[in-house]
Amino acid sequence: MTADPKGLLVMKKTLLWCIAVVVSSSSCVSVLQVKKDKLSAVKKVAIVGYTGVVALEGDKPKTGLAATIGAIKGNADLMSGKLDARRVEQAQAGYAELSKRLATGLGVAVADPTELGRSQTVSGLLARSPNSGLMMAGLQRLPNVLRPELVKSAKPGVRQAIAADLGVDAIAAVNIRYEVGSTGGFAVAGMGKTTTYPRAVIDFTVYDATGAEVWHDQYARGETAKEGLATTMGAEIVANESQVLGEALSSGYDALMTRYETAK
Repeated sequence: MTADPKGLLVMKKTLLWCIAVVVSSSSCVSVLQVKKDKLSAVKKVAIVGYTGVVALEGDKPKTGLAATIGAIKGNADLMSGKLDARRVEQAQAGYAELSKRLATGLGVAVADPTELGRSQTVSGLLARSPNSGLMMAGLQRLPNVLRPELVKSAKPGVRQAIAADLGVDAIAAVNIRYEVGSTGGFAVAGMGKTTTYPRAVIDFTVYDATGAEVWHDQYARGETAKEGLATTMGAEIVANESQVLGEALSSGYDALMTRYETAK
């Protein structure tokens, strides 16, 4: 039986779309709620939920020969494990940067992600919904960190138990959605060279030690990255992908912290 590169790529995109629907709030409505009096009592926080969805396909998918070339390269990236390794590295960098921003912006200590293994509650949730396998392909994530929707959908008592397990005053969950900020270049029927400039939208929530929500920013959107991701003859060039997404994410975090600082 021969492989069906195009079919595999369609399956991959479908899975990513499903994940994006579940974990991402990309509504144009800007929702921001902050209880600064509650946050002022926080001395240590643990980021227990983290994912990033790379949604840069745009409104006009490639067709014809360009689609075939892109599918072959994309599936090679997926099946070789290179895509997954890249996404985990990107999640590690993004998680570390968020930890720094919270430490600097809030003046709190942030638990190292390795500490999450001390929580039997976190381990139990991971056992029932692991961060591995085909359904997680293409998702920025950390193996021992929960997906944010699991934290958000949990009962307050479960979140309280996680905070108690880890000995922290608050827990946080974040989902990043990388979307198309702008495009450049020229292509006919997908053939040619185009460049996509992404931007990051942050959906971020903090819960206090009782499991109650004390900070939720549903739509902190950063500026469009100055460096872009090129697609040549239907094939995506990924050599600078982590750098470009990192630039977009840094701006998204800038927006998150600015919105917090100016919130009443």
